[in-house]
Amino acid sequence: MFDFNISQVVGLLGLEVKGNIEGRSYNVRCPHCGKFHMNIDNTKNTFNCLKCGIGGGILDLYCRYGLNKECTKDNRFEALKEIENLLSRQSTNMKNAIDVLKNKIVEILTPTNIL
Repeated sequence: MFDFNISQVVGLLGLEVKGNIEGRSYNVRCPHCGKFHMNIDNTKNTFNCLKCGIGGGILDLYCRYGLNKECTKDNRFEALKEIENLLSRQSTNMKNAIDVLKNKIVEILTPTNIL
């Protein structure tokens, strides 16, 4: 459905993770109630706080905690565009960092001309 998953959005939002994010599901600290009861389901791309009952999908999560807005159709569209832009910038920054590292490695491994 999307070119990204809920764990990427959790990362963009900087939500505090409890445990390992590799697997079917994991918990994060709920931004609403502050407890580690918000379950992130990687297979369904959904979230649900077992303490306060807030839940939904990827765009609902970003609307509520990234945009701090209600999850209307317009706000979901805004969330989608913002997530795509942030992930695109993140990807570009990563590619640039890799290029810099490659150049440094080549520089280190290339013998210098001694006169």
